[in-house]
Amino acid sequence: PIKSSAASDVYKRQIQSYPVWQEGEQVIYAKHLEDGSMAVGFFNRGLQSAKMAVSLRQLGLRGEQTVRDLWQQKDLMKTSDHFESEVASHGVVLVKFLPGNSRAQITEKP
Repeated sequence: PIKSSAASDVYKRQIQSYPVWQEGEQVIYAKHLEDGSMAVGFFNRGLQSAKMAVSLRQLGLRGEQTVRDLWQQKDLMKTSDHFESEVASHGVVLVKFLPGNSRAQITEKP
């Protein structure tokens, strides 16, 4: 079971995740969270491990973001550009980008 409230928040909102990148057996999904951050899942359905990357631009984010591993409950890095990870064969990496301006925040009117 997922013990993290951040990880369980991925499933709370009515807005579903959507693919931001796909190539062969690898796909990256993103989902906006209630707190304005974004959960991003890297899925490798292939037989070999794969290096996968996503840019903040692909996610609709801007500015410096903290990337947090949701399963390990630890911050991995800060980035203003992109995040990449080695994903095991048939593996998943689930991270959260925060704080930052998601597409929803950018389009909201004050």
